[in-house]
Amino acid sequence: MFAHILNKLEGSDKVLKEMKDDVSTLNKMVTSHLVSIKQLETQMGQISTHLNLRPKGGLLSDTMANPKNKA
Repeated sequence: MFAHILNKLEGSDKVLKEMKDDVSTLNKMVTSHLVSIKQLETQMGQISTHLNLRPKGGLLSDTMANPKNKA
């Protein structure tokens, strides 16, 4: 009878260890994804800054002179 209980306990311990390992693996993946997301956010900010080169207070587009000189 004690052997039967011991076998069940060992089986439960094995399942718990596997679950703990799975949670640890998931935590590592989440951490990795968070780092990747932060890097992408930084890159998007750099791209946005690079593309938005107009002076502050300036218009969205430049004006052009009338090519026919008719005003």
